[in-house]
Amino acid sequence: MQTLYIDKKGASLDVEKARLIIREPALLKPVSVPLAHLERVVMTTETGLTSRVLFRLNEAGVTVVCLHNQESTAAILSGSSHRDGERRLQQYAVVSSAELSLMLAIDIVRLRLRGQQHVLAKALRSRPDLRLELTLARKSLAATEIQLQERPPGNAAMLRGIEGQAAASYFSAYRQLFPNALGFDDRNRRPPKDPVNVVLSLAFTLLHAETLRALHAVGLDPVLGVYHTATYGRDSLACDLDELLRADVELWVWRMFAEQTLLPEDFASSEHRPCELGKAGRARFYAEHAGRVRQWRRRMRRIVQHCVHNLPIWQKGG
Repeated sequence: MQTLYIDKKGASLDVEKARLIIREPALLKPVSVPLAHLERVVMTTETGLTSRVLFRLNEAGVTVVCLHNQESTAAILSGSSHRDGERRLQQYAVVSSAELSLMLAIDIVRLRLRGQQHVLAKALRSRPDLRLELTLARKSLAATEIQLQERPPGNAAMLRGIEGQAAASYFSAYRQLFPNALGFDDRNRRPPKDPVNVVLSLAFTLLHAETLRALHAVGLDPVLGVYHTATYGRDSLACDLDELLRADVELWVWRMFAEQTLLPEDFASSEHRPCELGKAGRARFYAEHAGRVRQWRRRMRRIVQHCVHNLPIWQKGG
């Protein structure tokens, strides 16, 4: 076991010796998991634990992710951190260079566009009825990718404008992959207003936690990015690297609805939120996520290692 999901109301956590103890009202006796088998604990409902438990989890290198009411943000306690100050100094040198930052930001956007094209190509195999819409969007994204390579923008504002237009083209096609009954007309969040946005937000939040863990493990500062500028309260570099796997998440979310792993009846509204994923749907979501996240985790580790290995080259402008 690498990830433990806590999704039962009234659950509490404790640590005894080298084991995490999970108590739930419906369980006749506690369940225990060796800390050595854990990399992360994801809590999706109110869970009882003490500062001592948090300390022991952190000491064991276990990342704790706290979600509340399926919000599109999370509280994350990273369980491992690299302590190489020289590495961060190299990162600061890159981020401080407008020229280097723009060069790397263009690469991030190009890779994001390539991922979006891959999503639409995969979808076309199952949705030939949308051939025109998907093909036109793919061609538009491909043309933008070529534009960025042959005529790169002169500043970050221009790049964001180009990326925004490409995103609009992509989502105009992506949203048509879903039944109209799901009400997925655009990307919205905080709170998400329809089932597709609920699942996208939840999946992206979990991806962001994986990215933060990977960055802390290699000693890069998640706050200072190159495409997402430094903003108070935002892990800009983590947001940058999230972009490289967002297409994988979007493809996975579409397939869960297309294959009816998730159904409209799995969602409901409440007085506090316009749309929520119910208990049965959450169980299927986390079961599917536990299998798929291993691949994303490996890819993100390779991405951050690539960043570390290339820091000296980028720092010199090579």
